[in-house]
Amino acid sequence: LLKVMGALHDILSQQDDMDLSMDSLTESLVFLQEQEIDVKEQSSRLVKMKSDWQGIKKRAPKIKAGVRTFQEREGRKIKHEITKFGEKIDLFRDTFKKMCFFQFSGEVDEIDMAYSTCLLYTSDAADEEDSVDLGGRRSTE
Repeated sequence: LLKVMGALHDILSQQDDMDLSMDSLTESLVFLQEQEIDVKEQSSRLVKMKSDWQGIKKRAPKIKAGVRTFQEREGRKIKHEITKFGEKIDLFRDTFKKMCFFQFSGEVDEIDMAYSTCLLYTSDAADEEDSVDLGGRRSTE
């Protein structure tokens, strides 16, 4: 789809330059014929090239219209995927904010109290057992 759209863009953007080049070639061949130089082969090739170019210019809008439905479908699909991704991000953000370290208002007393509670928990665990859980590791004394 991208290649087709790129080729269509190239055709439209180069149309004026190509038309000008064909006109210049035609004038050059006319000049050469006036000088009695045989350019029949080049003239026939130029006529074929002009005909092919006109056909391409004529088909380009039809192709663009035909591709438009695919573009719109792909655009809707990408938009839906972006929306789903945004929803996942929002859900993750909400879940992450609910974690305990985001529940403090930032007051020093609340943070000190949480720290003390954490120390008390680990201290009590150390008193009751011969090992303490340090975030998935066991420390034996």
